[in-house]
Amino acid sequence: MRFLLALCVSTGVASACTDIELPFKQIKRNSEMIFRGTVTAQTFTSDGSQTVAFRVSRVWKGRVSEALEIPVNPMTGCVNPFRSKVEIGTEFLIFAWKAFDGHEYAVYAIHTNYADQKLQQLGSGRKPK
Repeated sequence: MRFLLALCVSTGVASACTDIELPFKQIKRNSEMIFRGTVTAQTFTSDGSQTVAFRVSRVWKGRVSEALEIPVNPMTGCVNPFRSKVEIGTEFLIFAWKAFDGHEYAVYAIHTNYADQKLQQLGSGRKPK
């Protein structure tokens, strides 16, 4: 199932980037972490990998602390805004699961300006640990 989810989310790796909208229940069920966080840093390495740091305000799934850094797989579809540099201070609703390599995370991220419906479906969540 995770393979199918990753495959669908990564359909836009080519220059014409078109993602498939997966059912919310499926994204929620297959995510290892679901949280709302503000980007505090984004670092890129020469090998193409990157890490995104967040200040987390709410958590719905997973062991997530208030300060969280996750290695992000930038080639996982158009819904991953971390394919390029993002503005520090931008807030996202993040759904993340281990990518194929088991080290980086595939990310489905929604800018919080567009996440009202998803946030309502998730409920109030909890504070990070």
